[in-house]
Amino acid sequence: MTKKIGVLLIGVAILVAIFFISTRNSDGKVTKKDDSQKNKQVEILVKKNIYKLGTNAIEYELLNNSEKELTCGERYELKFLDNGSWVDLNLDMCFDDAEYNIKPKQKRSFKFHLLPDQFDYAEGKYRFTKKVTVGEKSITLAFDFELEK
Repeated sequence: MTKKIGVLLIGVAILVAIFFISTRNSDGKVTKKDDSQKNKQVEILVKKNIYKLGTNAIEYELLNNSEKELTCGERYELKFLDNGSWVDLNLDMCFDDAEYNIKPKQKRSFKFHLLPDQFDYAEGKYRFTKKVTVGEKSITLAFDFELEK
């Protein structure tokens, strides 16, 4: 019986050691291995999520929590929630071919223009999406907002 308990304790110790080693990154720092950390490497932040119809621009920030530089351009996409499904708004827009770099642990403010004089928006829920690159990895960020009268 004592031998079985000893073998069991050794097995538990090995599992704990494997878990401890697997939760350390190359710098030896402990990291979480869950999906929420992957999604928090880069964040898109907005101050509010309800705007009036006719709003010209919405400000947002990109926060780079990663250890690598973030790169993005001005291009974005808008979707509209129609009967429970997100529908792409094919806005015929041109974007500057600018490239922005955000260093690790830094943030940068941006704004995107709705151009209400050119596009007829309906009341409802919209989704802003933007592709960014962190190191070699492409990430699509999004936030939802509403337009109301």
